[in-house]
Amino acid sequence: MTRRRKSNTSRQGQSAAGDRKPADKPPASEQPAQVAPPKGTQRQWYKADLHTHTIASRDYEQPGTTYLDYMRRAVEQGLDIVAITDHNTAAGVGAIRREIEWLTRLEKDNRLTDDERARLNEWRELSEKVLVLPG
Repeated sequence: MTRRRKSNTSRQGQSAAGDRKPADKPPASEQPAQVAPPKGTQRQWYKADLHTHTIASRDYEQPGTTYLDYMRRAVEQGLDIVAITDHNTAAGVGAIRREIEWLTRLEKDNRLTDDERARLNEWRELSEKVLVLPG
């Protein structure tokens, strides 16, 4: 006995599942909404480096560098966005967060030294200029 294969489309141009023909346009209620940018905004280009390493990577080649130096260099290069992609670790991102949190906690307790206050202010200034993405 030979089996005949069932056709994927019926005679009305619809598939066996009852879907519309590709040429048919869905009703307006089923069409996706068109989203426009908010009025008064403009599109903008950003300079980004989405593959950077910090001192947390074992093969980092600039000894004596700090995380603050890393951020300074990003600003010097005119970057708006950096992604930290250290090798097999997220320690770089964690170290940056811990330092800022620690300095902020000391500030709330009114225990910052002049050097720490300067570092916290610099972190804040640099953070306004460069978005850091953990990667």
